[in-house]
Amino acid sequence: IQAIPQGSRISLYVHVPFCRRLCWFCACRTQGTQTDKPVIAYLETLKTELQMLGTYLPRGVQLSRLHWGGGTPNLLAGDMIRTLAKAQYDLAPLVPDGDFSVEIDPNECSAEGLDALCEAGMTRASIGVQDFDIEIQQAIGRLQSYETTHCLIEMLRGRGVDDISADLLLGLPHQTPEQLTETVQKLLSFSPNRIAAYLYAHMPSIARRQAMIPSETLPTP
Repeated sequence: IQAIPQGSRISLYVHVPFCRRLCWFCACRTQGTQTDKPVIAYLETLKTELQMLGTYLPRGVQLSRLHWGGGTPNLLAGDMIRTLAKAQYDLAPLVPDGDFSVEIDPNECSAEGLDALCEAGMTRASIGVQDFDIEIQQAIGRLQSYETTHCLIEMLRGRGVDDISADLLLGLPHQTPEQLTETVQKLLSFSPNRIAAYLYAHMPSIARRQAMIPSETLPTP
């Protein structure tokens, strides 16, 4: 960190490892919580880490790219979002043309939270879709309707966040080419700026929650 040239532009990733519910397909480093107690404690640790980073970071460094991932960053209440944003901007400012993206779960979105994220400078929303088929959603433990997703995108664009990214997963249980085509067409109706397509990796021995997904329901290569 000390070797970074003064006045450089750097990227910063902040991980929020909490979800209100755990999706069975997910292998990310995260844990479920129904209260804010562990989240508040974690935010204090993040603030400490950012302050520590600041003691080593050379002068004049600016942030060109910010990304909040998880987990579910948008489960943070408005005051928590403002606290975290202040801590990161106390470290370094975001350049005028900087990119600040946040991973957002449509099932957890609120007007207050989106207002706080926009106030913090969010420029891009990364929305997890995975698949719109109800049978597949039930098989992976993530119920998320087309309507809920559409509502979130309208709320984002109504707040001036026009850069929308969406994630799809390929190789989910019960998934077929025909059904996947339908999901893609529904997703394209939102006119996202980009779609990221990932291959589902079934590793229940590593990600134990994936054991909830019967391996015989997975499509062949």
